[in-house]
Amino acid sequence: MFADLTPHIFALETGLSSDPPMNWRVSALDRYTLVSNSDAHSPEKLAREATLFDTELSYSAVFDALRTGDPATYLGTVEFFPEEGKYHFDGHRACGIVWDPPMTLAHGGICPVCGKEVTIGVMHRVEALADRLAGARPAHAPPFFSLIPLPEVLGEVYGSVTTQSRCRPSTISCWRAWGRSWRSCVMCRWRKSRLRAARDWRRGSAACAETR
Repeated sequence: MFADLTPHIFALETGLSSDPPMNWRVSALDRYTLVSNSDAHSPEKLAREATLFDTELSYSAVFDALRTGDPATYLGTVEFFPEEGKYHFDGHRACGIVWDPPMTLAHGGICPVCGKEVTIGVMHRVEALADRLAGARPAHAPPFFSLIPLPEVLGEVYGSVTTQSRCRPSTISCWRAWGRSWRSCVMCRWRKSRLRAARDWRRGSAACAETR
């Protein structure tokens, strides 16, 4: 696609449906700095994935960190679990089919529900390109950190996210749960601040009484 400009590419994004360990299985990617970014168009998903830097706040500093992959300035990535990405495994959402690559191969790539070819996911593509076994890690590979966003945690707690119903954490019930938790946190802080103020006031009054 980029033809003669390909040598100038030095960074690749892992994307929502893959993470560094998946990319490490493909040795051809070793020379690239891996980055990860969240969806700027979805406020609730900000910082779900991120690239970590320790540089001055300038374009050139960030550019150099990505270009060199210097561990002093480029600190790795924050990743959502790739299994949560809608394109991670093979299958058909409408048919309720979710397969890992071996299962897809065992079925000849045909959906048993509708009889059509299943949609191939990112993990299947990794298996096709990989020249390393799962768990391999290149020398000097930067660290990465996996996290579960708060809406997903609350969705599991309140039962708004299920594999069977394909409900997502953006459901009304999940966001109501998030709102309750947020309000509880705010109210808790408010009560603590009131108690702290009252305690300080009592101490101040006692101190004034002692000096009289």
